[in-house]
Amino acid sequence: MPPSSARRRLPIRRPVQDFQAIRRPVQRYEPETPRAALGALAVAVAVVTMVALVLVPAALESAAHTLY
Repeated sequence: MPPSSARRRLPIRRPVQDFQAIRRPVQRYEPETPRAALGALAVAVAVVTMVALVLVPAALESAAHTLY
């Protein structure tokens, strides 16, 4: 085991001679699916879920009470 005073050597950084030569254009991420369409779809799925799991059973239960 090396002594505690020993340090790992880091690579030497050399100055860049021609910055423009190594500069690359930034590639932007372009999603294939529009965010607005996914947002609208998420809202529609939430509404359908609420109707199916909350309103329909409540309506059926209230209709059953009126029959008796």
